[in-house]
Parts: sequence; structure tokens; C-alpha cells
Amino acid sequence: MKAIKFPILLVTLFAVLYNSLPFFGVNQQLITALFAIAPFATLWMVYRILKDGIPTNKTWENHFYEDYDYKRNGKEDAGELQ
Repeated sequence: MKAIKFPILLVTLFAVLYNSLPFFGVNQQLITALFAIAPFATLWMVYRILKDGIPTNKTWENHFYEDYDYKRNGKEDAGELQ
């Protein structure tokens, strides 16, 4: 889990910085350069999460959510849950 905290934190800080720069009157060329870098930073973060993250043992057939221990009962597929 520690391996994926750094990319998430770094890309989140990058996004916050990028979004706050126009309010501080930063040069438009710098904002455009950061805009061009943003997709690569996001892809790097996604790659690191998929590569270093811990896969779950839960499947869609058994559970709805990763963070809540709700087990499927079969009624969800038939549209009876309303």
C-alpha cells in the first residue's frame, strides 16, 4: 500500500497546483505546459496503482463493493431491488 501512496499524493498535489495557478496570475505558457504534462502524470499514477496495488479477492459475482461487506443475494440481477 505504501508503494501507491506516493503516486497518488504527487499527482493530486500536481492537480491542485495546476488548478490554483490561474488565480495567482501565473504565466499562460506555464499553465499550458502543465496541461500538456497532466495526462502523462495521470497515466503514470494509474500504471503504478495497477502494477504495485494489491488485488482483491472479492469478485463481482459475490460482492458489490470493495469497501463494504455486502454479499449479493441474487435479486440484484433480476431487477427486484428497488
